[in-house]
Amino acid sequence: MKNIFKGLGLGILVLAFSFLVSNSASAALTLSNLTLDTAAGDAFTLAPTNSTGTITIGGANTGGISIGVGTAAKTIAIGSTSTGAESITIGNASAASGTNSLNGYNVAIAQAATVGTLTVGGAAATGNVTYNGAVTGGANSLFGNSTTSNIAIGGALTSGTLTLGNAAATGITVISGSTLAGTNTLFDAGTTSNISLGAGLLGGTLNLGGTGLMTGTVTIAGGTGAQTINMGTGGTGIKTINIGTGAIGNVVTIGTVTGASSLALNAGSGEVSIAGKVKLSGNGTLTESEAGTGSGVNTANSSGMVGIVTGSSTATTTIVETVGTAWAHAPFCTVTPANAAAAALVGGATGMYVTTTVNAMTINIPSTASTAWSWHCFDN
Repeated sequence: MKNIFKGLGLGILVLAFSFLVSNSASAALTLSNLTLDTAAGDAFTLAPTNSTGTITIGGANTGGISIGVGTAAKTIAIGSTSTGAESITIGNASAASGTNSLNGYNVAIAQAATVGTLTVGGAAATGNVTYNGAVTGGANSLFGNSTTSNIAIGGALTSGTLTLGNAAATGITVISGSTLAGTNTLFDAGTTSNISLGAGLLGGTLNLGGTGLMTGTVTIAGGTGAQTINMGTGGTGIKTINIGTGAIGNVVTIGTVTGASSLALNAGSGEVSIAGKVKLSGNGTLTESEAGTGSGVNTANSSGMVGIVTGSSTATTTIVETVGTAWAHAPFCTVTPANAAAAALVGGATGMYVTTTVNAMTINIPSTASTAWSWHCFDN
């Protein structure tokens, strides 16, 4: 009998609701402490023909609104079968506080979307947008399925800080570039930025360039502008700086011969060590001249620093070596005999002597032909 009255009450309620809705465009039905239930397996539809109106559930209540909170497995769909344009909003963008949460074992947002834009976080937001991954394990990925996309993180930042990775992390932060082709860049759009790599390191290893079978090019400060490039210049700790020290026939070039370029090799109370063959060249094109009418010959690869000259077969009192690029100061030169004719002069009564200017070295001898001399000169 109780179920009969319950059924009659529900029927009367449905009839009343139908009467109100069908006879008034603005009908209102107010109920309290109401439970609407159907038999297991039934389909319950609310306002299926409402095409232009607004359906509100719990507009002013301060309690809770629960949808699908039972313990049984179920599918909860919001706007899932709509084919028209729609806007779905969860949470109030103007609310002063509160937390909007999506919780679940597997949570997918716009997983099946093939066009359109997925936006997380407001463009005008002044708060924090946080993505939390697994705290103990698992693989957390962003854009893991993207193959030909253009992906920007912080692409519109004009101030503030963009942080990737945690300063206290004990794991590994990996930024992977193309493994096939293309150009991988970091901070290429920065024109007046201050860029730091590994500035906080207190130990470990910082690698730039491939550590394996890399065959490309590594360029450091390759720009055309005036720059100051520092290596090992900071602090009081002793640094060991190795350049090209691998056990292979490396070709190492330091400096340039263009213009007024200079190179300083400094050592304190230690020493400058040179191992292997030493070839000295410089001062531009070297020109030999004599006081007489003859002209001698410089041995190939002779320079203002080192060389050998053989005087002409015409007797002369001077052999002059003029450099193409002037010394900064008149150099110190040591000249020694390179054949018997020159040796005879050194051991003779009149001997020989050398004078220098910033432009030339002059070997002064008694009038003699076909003498040969070797020299080396260094700036003071």
